[in-house]
Amino acid sequence: MEDKSLANFVPQNQKDEGIFLSIIVPTWNIPSEIFKRCMSSIANLRNLSYEVLVMIDGDGQRERYWTICQECFSSLKRVKVIEIPHAGVNAARNAGMKLSQGKWLFFVDADDAICAEGLALAVSELRDASDVVVYCTNYNEVFGAYSKHTMNYRDDEHFSGAECCSRLMQCTHNMGLVWAKLFSRVFLIDNHLYFDESLAFGEDCEFILRLAFKAEQNNTTFIGSSVFSYQYYRNADSSTKRFSEDYMNRYIRAFKIINQDFKEAKWNTKEFDVFVAHVLMQLTVNYVFNANAGMSLKDHWHLYRKVRQIGEFANAIENVCCTQMNSRSRSMTLMFWKLHLFPCLYAVAWFRHMQVCLGKK
Repeated sequence: MEDKSLANFVPQNQKDEGIFLSIIVPTWNIPSEIFKRCMSSIANLRNLSYEVLVMIDGDGQRERYWTICQECFSSLKRVKVIEIPHAGVNAARNAGMKLSQGKWLFFVDADDAICAEGLALAVSELRDASDVVVYCTNYNEVFGAYSKHTMNYRDDEHFSGAECCSRLMQCTHNMGLVWAKLFSRVFLIDNHLYFDESLAFGEDCEFILRLAFKAEQNNTTFIGSSVFSYQYYRNADSSTKRFSEDYMNRYIRAFKIINQDFKEAKWNTKEFDVFVAHVLMQLTVNYVFNANAGMSLKDHWHLYRKVRQIGEFANAIENVCCTQMNSRSRSMTLMFWKLHLFPCLYAVAWFRHMQVCLGKK
């Protein structure tokens, strides 16, 4: 699908039907050394027909990004550095999708990197794929001096859109993130599957949920693989370190859109409460009891009561069983919410905060 609004941003080169993989990298005000780390990892890809679309979200620094690309790639034939008006990461991703030419799409955050050998292996396994719409791989997580392999998938693990939805709502198998996955470009474009540009949180999850609905309708499949294709650098200045008053409201906005997606697809929403319960576990640490909020104990108490009274969270606390959570620690935390054990929730958040601080060191 051609988008005429992007015509002025497209390099005037001839369309190349031979590209197998399009790597889309949205970026905004990324430090040079971090962006170079990302580009250098992509430049290590060998024996693969690919293009790189660096989609700049209107920060006015195109020349800086282009210079770094020149330093990293021996040939810039298929490297495009395109700046669009500032509209957020979802708009940058959508523009990259519309300008891409590859059979498969791979999204990379500019502050992360790829595992070149693993990604090349994953792509080679897709050469003869016909009914696969998403190919899910594993990733490495790096946090300061700490690193670990996160294994979510095994070789040749086929699952349907309905199974994807179930995993997504249970926040398992890394389903709620677009990176470390290869997407069929034709399937996305033909079904008008783009990121919701109104969302600031939960946009990956909402996007994949709509994709799962379409996959189920079209009898197409997801595949899991033991390949490691992605290097995720956890940001030390994440929401567990900062406090944002708008944090909860942005999630509630995502809840309403996801709920609407269920209704439009005419799917049973029984798993929606489970998803909300898992988000509540994040809110416990990152919002209600955030150690960097500068709040008194009384302030935390008022915030705790406010969250309990919000419809989506109240329903999740009442309807979700502790055994439905995806870890023992989350089951225990949900039990504390059910039993109104404010001091225990405060202790859980404090313990998690200390873990993060120690990990940074």
